[in-house]
Amino acid sequence: MASIPESSGECMGCSEGIEAVRKHDAEAFKEYGWFAHIVPDPDFPNGMNYHTHGLDVSYNHKDIQVCLSINPKLIHSLVSDLIDQIKKGQTFESGQVVSRIIRGMNVTFANAKEGDRDVLRMIFPDSAGLLDRKNMVDERFKAQYDGTTP
Repeated sequence: MASIPESSGECMGCSEGIEAVRKHDAEAFKEYGWFAHIVPDPDFPNGMNYHTHGLDVSYNHKDIQVCLSINPKLIHSLVSDLIDQIKKGQTFESGQVVSRIIRGMNVTFANAKEGDRDVLRMIFPDSAGLLDRKNMVDERFKAQYDGTTP
């Protein structure tokens, strides 16, 4: 699993500089074929933009994005599990429902943009286990769909 840098709560770029980030990214890409960034960003749903880089080059698959404010290590672990399946040849697409990522729950995917890149946003179920935006009861889970296309 590609690593995420340990953090004191401050972004790695802020605390160690952009060159440290670039070095970490290059090392992770060389070892794993991908790397991830966790960017608190008010322009994204729930103020969170976790996204991968390199899946398109290494595995011919869209990079993955998560826009839900939950524990970053949990997000990274779940995305790493997803990428393990991609490495084995599995392809994930917008609208697909998958049950193998979180035990006992389904996730789905939607097309989204991260900067100028097309990415596949992983959508988590709300507290009732619902994935359909129209039926979700929690606004923060509904917001995962903001800015997505089918």
